[in-house]
Amino acid sequence: MLGTPTLGSNALGATLAEAGKLKEVHGLWFNAKDFLLDGYRLVNSRFDKCQLTVLSNQFELISCHLDESSQVLYGADPLKIIKLWNSRTPYFYENFPAYAPVKNNDGTITIKGI
Repeated sequence: MLGTPTLGSNALGATLAEAGKLKEVHGLWFNAKDFLLDGYRLVNSRFDKCQLTVLSNQFELISCHLDESSQVLYGADPLKIIKLWNSRTPYFYENFPAYAPVKNNDGTITIKGI
């Protein structure tokens, strides 16, 4: 394995994200790892069978490969943005309800945190 499992710790990711500076890493390979993307700028890296977590927009993926089996988990704040974006697309209500807002009986929508 080319990558190191110490990257992506919650404390480090939060600290870098708060400072507005992304830690840049190049050419790492992660296999079956949990990884917090926040706080990182990953360049030419690969994720196979990983669980990636996103809690903010403080990350960048540049020329990275995510295999089909890697999962992406969204925290409460990014998920709210996704739900709002998808609020006008019936496809998401029908096929991916976890990524759509709650549609109320009166036609309004509700988006709350997790």
